[in-house]
Amino acid sequence: MGSRVNANRSIRVSAVLGLHALLCGALPGPVLVHTEAATNSPALPAAMRLEESIWRDEILGDVNGALRGYRALLETERLPDRLKAETLYQLAFALALKGNPDKAVETLIQVVDGFPGLEPFALYASQGIRILSPDAAKRGRQWQHDEVVRIGDLAIALDGAVSRTEIQDSIGILTDLQASIEVLVSQLADGPERTLWDSRAQKLGEVRRLLADARMAEVRGLWNGADLSGSLSRRDGLFDAEDFSAWIVGRRDAFARALQRGDVSGMGTEAEPLRRFASRMGERVEDSSARQYARFLAKAVTLVETLARQGRFAEARAQLRRTDRALDRAYGAYHLQVPGLTTFPEDLRPELVRILTGVEATLERLDDPKPEAAAAPSLAWSIDQIEALLPSVTDLPSQQRLAQWRADFEAARSALDAGQSERARKILQTYEF
Repeated sequence: MGSRVNANRSIRVSAVLGLHALLCGALPGPVLVHTEAATNSPALPAAMRLEESIWRDEILGDVNGALRGYRALLETERLPDRLKAETLYQLAFALALKGNPDKAVETLIQVVDGFPGLEPFALYASQGIRILSPDAAKRGRQWQHDEVVRIGDLAIALDGAVSRTEIQDSIGILTDLQASIEVLVSQLADGPERTLWDSRAQKLGEVRRLLADARMAEVRGLWNGADLSGSLSRRDGLFDAEDFSAWIVGRRDAFARALQRGDVSGMGTEAEPLRRFASRMGERVEDSSARQYARFLAKAVTLVETLARQGRFAEARAQLRRTDRALDRAYGAYHLQVPGLTTFPEDLRPELVRILTGVEATLERLDDPKPEAAAAPSLAWSIDQIEALLPSVTDLPSQQRLAQWRADFEAARSALDAGQSERARKILQTYEF
């Protein structure tokens, strides 16, 4: 894996620069795409400073100067949201140019998290994350799978709005749902799958016409009778048996359905395992995309649950739509493959994901000029976590499998101690996400 990370980093930087050029090249005039008025605008000085930094970045090639400009601008008090989102977006690509794609991804996540409805930057940031993230190549993310996750979230929301006879909310959610399906269909080649999605799109068009006439009984009949509700929220084919994300998305869906029912207790039942998972992941010293994902999830469900417990259900549902959008934009059909996951009891699986983040960190650190010193601490951490977990594991097969994990990790540590980083890599690659 040694050359893989460096090669991937170069590929990721090159790819995202191509995307950046493509996205910006589709816009008329200069790359700057904010729309503040050119005169008599309180945002004019900040807009000019942003334009100057972009000019340094893209015309002069002075990336260091551009980085200083972007960072200084972000410290400006009362910076309008649109300028802040654009500055973060530009900063991310400057960071990628400097060979720091991980920081670039963190910055793009700030855009989709903080400004999920601010276009085009939320969309561009989402696309940038997909290309820059180390998960993009390694986990084989597919854009159509990301869109199916988004469609499922919207279908659950529409289900609730239709059942409550909330016509305007239903129309708003349906608009987003139709847009997502249009994006999905545009990515599919001609064939049975595209035909199926075209048919669903046509049925949703009829739902829209009935909603416009407030014919809610017919809306419910079509929405449920044509199996639109069930088929659009289904997650079939997104995750295989050893992908822990199936568990996460299942919890997210159950949480959303409990909210639509107004079932606060049910929301808590689904939210608590997600929070525990995020808390345990947070004990890792090194950051990781899995840890960021878990933290994002916990933050989202806690905010929504708090509003619901206060009886503010309309606000909770609106907040869930915003956080779902941010999660889907940033992570989509995120994959957390865990070797042998299905052979362990379900309650152990979050712990296994956490332990393997240490292995992931070890593999990445084997590219360091002094891999033995750089990689050893994270591997030692994973071994310690197995030692701590084993006493609480009661079934013999799980004990034996964890003991094998520990033996393999110990063998990799011995190889590192002997200066045999390639042998350590071969042992640990079996456990790679």
